Amino acid sequence: MLEVSVNISLSIYDEKQFRQAARARALSDGLDSESADAYLDDDAMSIDQCALMLIDPGKSPDGAWIV
Repeated sequence: MLEVSVNISLSIYDEKQFRQAARARALSDGLDSESADAYLDDDAMSIDQCALMLIDPGKSPDGAWIV
């Protein structure tokens, strides 16, 4: 098995807007409104979890998985 690491550096200049984008993505992915609202709350969701919601494609490529 091969392992490939991809590092991404992301500068967030507006945390509120970034969190709103994560919430919108969560809703479009089928989360209910109450669950999606957690992305707006920094006590409930870290900024890392917001980034994962926005950047992770959701489906790993055939023959691989994202960990």
